[in-house]
This record gives sequence, C-alpha cells and structure tokens, in this order.
Amino acid sequence: MKITLKSLKICNFMSDETTCFSATVYVDGVKTCTAENEGHGGCNNYPWIYDRSMFDKVCEWAKTQKFSFEWSSGEKTYDSDLDMEISKVMDEMEKIKQYKKWCKKETLFRLEGDEEGSWRTVRNTYEPRVKKYIMDKYGSKVVEILNEKF
Repeated sequence: MKITLKSLKICNFMSDETTCFSATVYVDGVKTCTAENEGHGGCNNYPWIYDRSMFDKVCEWAKTQKFSFEWSSGEKTYDSDLDMEISKVMDEMEKIKQYKKWCKKETLFRLEGDEEGSWRTVRNTYEPRVKKYIMDKYGSKVVEILNEKF
C-alpha cells in the first residue's frame, strides 16, 4: 500500500512531544481520511474518514509493518501502526523539502564511503560546469549528485 499525504501542514512551534500537523491521507490514490495531531504527545486523530473500507484495510496493513530504531545498545525492531506509517511518510516529505531548499543554493553530492544521508557541497547552484568540476575532481568516486533528482 502506498500512503500519500496532501495538504500537509506542520506547526513546529506547537510541537512538544509529537509533531503537530494536519493532512489529508490518500491510500493507493484513494482519499481515505484526514489525520491530525496536536503535538502534546499521544496518538493521531482521524476526524474525517472518507472511505471506511480503505481506512480499515490500511490500519490492518500498518499493523503488519515493522520499524526499527538505532539505540546505543543496538537496533530494536517494533510493530507498527497507522500513526507510525504516517510519521514515516511525513518525515520523508520533510527531508525532500529540505533537500530541495538546499539544492536551490548549493550543489550536494556523495562519494563512495560517505555515510548515507550526509552530503558534500559546492557553494554554487547546480549547472553543467559544476558537475564537470565535481566529476573532474572525484571521478568514479561520485555516487550521486542530489541536485539531479530535483
């Protein structure tokens, strides 16, 4: 199942223990429900359910998913639920939003051996001459140039 969030609004200044947000949830392209959280801890609220059968299906599917956290004592895996699956989508959307913002002013790239999610930068906007500079300097060590995705 593919969960998509539209009309996502995040209020970081109101987020305390959880992320304060509201969004419309689409599952496999079907408008399913709205989700919101006031940011004071606790579960998400689903005040509007547009498609009850799809909502029930996605809740059951979410229970079969797993998520992992990296702790100092090692990785722990837990059972998921719809709240956690929505959080994963929201986190991914926020990460992409941040990447797009960075890519407007700089060129971001990774080399072999660089940690996943860490980026080297060239303080110029991306254009063919910047790509040529990176490729001339690092050659086949370049794993990806983030700006090419956006």
